[in-house]
Amino acid sequence: MSNSYLLHEEAIGYSLFALKDNSLSVVADGEANQASIANFNFFKDYVKLLSIAPFPNPTISLANQTAISEGKLHEYLEAFIEQNLGSEKKAKLAVLDKTHLGRAIEKRWSNIVTFSGTPVVEISRGVKLHFHKFASVDAEIAVEDIEKAQQGLAFAYSRSAVKFNANKSSNTIIQASAMLETLDKDINTYAMRAREWYSLHFPELNTLVKGHELYVATVIVIGDRSSILEDEESMLQKLTEVLQDELLAKDIVAAAKQSIGCDFSEHDKQQLMMFIKRLSSFQNYRTQLSHCLKKKMQTVAPNVNVLVGEQLGAKLITKAGSLVAFSKNPASTIQILGAEKALFRALKTRGKTPKYGYLFNASIVTKSSAKNKGRIARGLANKLAIASRIDAFTQNPSSEYGEAMKKQLEERHAYYEHGQKIQFEKNAVVMERIADNVEKEAGKKRKRKDITPDNVNEDIEEKDVEEEADKKKKKKKKKKKKK
Repeated sequence: MSNSYLLHEEAIGYSLFALKDNSLSVVADGEANQASIANFNFFKDYVKLLSIAPFPNPTISLANQTAISEGKLHEYLEAFIEQNLGSEKKAKLAVLDKTHLGRAIEKRWSNIVTFSGTPVVEISRGVKLHFHKFASVDAEIAVEDIEKAQQGLAFAYSRSAVKFNANKSSNTIIQASAMLETLDKDINTYAMRAREWYSLHFPELNTLVKGHELYVATVIVIGDRSSILEDEESMLQKLTEVLQDELLAKDIVAAAKQSIGCDFSEHDKQQLMMFIKRLSSFQNYRTQLSHCLKKKMQTVAPNVNVLVGEQLGAKLITKAGSLVAFSKNPASTIQILGAEKALFRALKTRGKTPKYGYLFNASIVTKSSAKNKGRIARGLANKLAIASRIDAFTQNPSSEYGEAMKKQLEERHAYYEHGQKIQFEKNAVVMERIADNVEKEAGKKRKRKDITPDNVNEDIEEKDVEEEADKKKKKKKKKKKKK
């Protein structure tokens, strides 16, 4: 055996194999030799198990597997390599990940040189295939233990891969946004059906009360129209509390006295009121879900929330798939999110491409004139691209960035709409100032050169000296040319 080794990781632990001098050339030489890797009796003549270090518990196994996938050198692996190769003068170590793990190993040990390539992949494939035989013969590890370790690590690694921070996850925002959209459609449909149904009994109420929520609340208070005639004063007081409008309550009472609606049987009235109360519960749940989405957006994407509001912001994140995916989109893509059909139709027919998608519903775009909607939508998309990246990757979440960018957009809107002359501040300067404020609040001090009047004067004097020296050089060159 030479001083060439192979590092192999399994669910049960790390193992180190010694490679025969010509093992790499044998494996890489022709399909016949590669096929013979499947034969354990042939393969063991070229590869020998030197050492194996089983993981003491599943937690360490998962930590090492995560480190390997990220190309990092874990403490357990570092101790394993130090124990087996640390004392060697010079060793060659075959690894599958030369770029990350290999560099980390070479940086840690100057006496170890890592290498990889097709022969290393083929030998690793053979070791993977025959590992249970190596482990059972040389290390006395049962095959059942290896299979249990593989299954346990697979479940643990999958759980860790899909695990997310509940406070920073955009998955709940996506689900809440989709649920709100569905609820809005269903509530609108149910409310129209409730109006039609109750209008058979009290048709005048449909024209007096416009909003669906107020209408449902009013129907729950009134119930049967005859209850108004039985106790007019108490019913007037209840309606005033619900509607917050005494004149409208009086109009309803007056309309009930002269209504042309038909009477319901007790069974029909019971079914109608059950439906109305169920609709009211849907409306209440919709309100609660909207508040929940607002709080979630303020936590997960505070700057996007400030710029476009919680519902439109959640809709954009839902369309992109996640907050991180949304942050990776350029401003041009954000601007036309939701207008994909119009975009591809325009590209196909060589017509005009859309100027905005979902951003058309943003308040700053809707209040702009027709000729300026495209400009404002483009500016809003630029700010959203910045805001989403701050929300997705910053360590100190703050809505100050979004508030500053919203102010810039409003100034730009005032300039386009009314021609107000405003001294625009550069975006880099604004971001730098806010970053300082945010980090000060977080108790951190940014490392940068302090600017003082003395420093400014020194810089000006240095520039003046340099300019004078350049002028003297130019004069000398001109004199030489004249001579």
